[in-house]
Amino acid sequence: AAATRRAIIDIIEQQSDAARNPGDLLLVYFSGHGNVDRYRRPVAYLLPADADPQSLSATAIRLDDLAHHNLSMAHSVLTLLDCCHSGYAVGLKGEAIPDELGQEFGQQARNIFASVRGRIVLAACAGDQQARELRRLRHGAFTYYALEHWRRSPTVNDLNLYEYIDAALTRNGLPRP
Repeated sequence: AAATRRAIIDIIEQQSDAARNPGDLLLVYFSGHGNVDRYRRPVAYLLPADADPQSLSATAIRLDDLAHHNLSMAHSVLTLLDCCHSGYAVGLKGEAIPDELGQEFGQQARNIFASVRGRIVLAACAGDQQARELRRLRHGAFTYYALEHWRRSPTVNDLNLYEYIDAALTRNGLPRP
């Protein structure tokens, strides 16, 4: 409940400002839901705890604002997104977002972050897939394996992290990150 839009943006901007020197790295982790505004397409959002699916522009976090504005002060940023790109919006309680919106979200995430230098994004799944929650792991699979990797190797290295998560998901018969 504390992961409100304002709280998320405030802490990201504070940490972005603190990581402004060459050699600094800001690690941003979001676990939740992603959505594309049905009325203002093609605008992609991350949905904080207080997001209103009927008013995304006022209550959610625009991906382009996150990449171009909220993270702008940081020298380098690694963003981990553990959310369903084609998943469910907050408050819809099982009503699926049409697949084309999920695909659009994933494509926007790639385009937005690719256009900003020093930004790397690892996403839990492709734009047309849902992030996987595994009961036996007691976490989302992406989050579980990211944490497991860092318990074994505390160095932040996006390639090693990706390779570890990719291998673990493949061993479990899950889609690649």
